[in-house]
Amino acid sequence: MLTAKICAVPASTRKPLTSSIKRLSNYNYLFARAQSEYQIKRMDAALSLLQSTLKLKNDFVPAYVLFATIYRAKNDITKAGYYYEQAFNYETDINKKIYYKMFAIQAAIRECNWTEAYQKAADTHGIAPDNEMVALHALPIKSANTKKQLMLLLQ
Repeated sequence: MLTAKICAVPASTRKPLTSSIKRLSNYNYLFARAQSEYQIKRMDAALSLLQSTLKLKNDFVPAYVLFATIYRAKNDITKAGYYYEQAFNYETDINKKIYYKMFAIQAAIRECNWTEAYQKAADTHGIAPDNEMVALHALPIKSANTKKQLMLLLQ
């Protein structure tokens, strides 16, 4: 009679199932995967991973910025502006806040939404009153009467 010898896998080589679960509940891991998907031009996969990232950590600024970057690449300026606004809300660095808000201002101008553009410029001026770029955007928006004038200012 043949007897089978049972070989146990050493505990040190076994990978627990919990390590996979931990990765999926780690916002940094999901964000890193989203970045990888973006770099290989798999935008929909990146967007899905970013949504998962924000479910775990809704104030994670890099995820909002990558969302905006992807929508800019897709030429969806409205959504890009929305995600830059979200990044603005959670960002602590003033210079980055200004950059995010300036894109949102330009998006509003392109949509001919003058009231929204001026409000965004005024909000930005409130956090950085000495910033020349903010002043250059806020004042012309307030005084400009036509789309043509504003579009010339953007060039």
